[in-house]
Amino acid sequence: AGQEQDAAAAAAQQAQLEQVQSQAKAEAEAAVAQVRAEAETAQQQLQAQLQASQQELFSEQAWVESGFAALQKLPATTARLNQQAAEAEHLAITLLEQNGDKGMASKVLAAAGASPSEARAAFEEFAQRQPKVFNSNSKVPEGSLNVGSSLVTLLQAANAQKALLTDDFLSAEHVLLALLNDARCGKEVLKKVQPDLNTATLRAAIDQVRNNKRITSRSAEETY
Repeated sequence: AGQEQDAAAAAAQQAQLEQVQSQAKAEAEAAVAQVRAEAETAQQQLQAQLQASQQELFSEQAWVESGFAALQKLPATTARLNQQAAEAEHLAITLLEQNGDKGMASKVLAAAGASPSEARAAFEEFAQRQPKVFNSNSKVPEGSLNVGSSLVTLLQAANAQKALLTDDFLSAEHVLLALLNDARCGKEVLKKVQPDLNTATLRAAIDQVRNNKRITSRSAEETY
């Protein structure tokens, strides 16, 4: 009888232990699931914020008038080059093509001692070396813009330069400053065109062209 009681007690303890272990396992799994769900929610929120910030960077109200006009020419530039996504080099090209030597990007580069035409040609040469799409079924519909990651990165850097200059709107000069450190093409191209070009010389050229004025309106360039 004593042995039976001991066996029954041991079985009861084992059952209780298994119950505790099962409960602990269930609680751990629930905690892991909660952490994963919270992480996924945070990731989704971050992604939504990034998408919103990217959309803001392409918003008309974020740019001076000439800058936004350059953005609108990106689909035509990528189509001319038979390329599917607008990247950093395409924005550099559109800004340097704008209004000939009277465009803001060209005036700033010239004031910094660089040749705007050589810079545009160098960015064009870089773009020509990138993959092309000739299959009409693979091309982006006319007028549509497929944004490449390097363009997003460039605009984010330009937005940071805008803040450093305490300007209210994005403009070509912010993009030029960002291109100085652009890993895809800007750093290489600008160094080739003007070896002495750096942030200090470019900032001085911007101050010269802008008469030391801040950008406080979308039509600020008309006052320079």
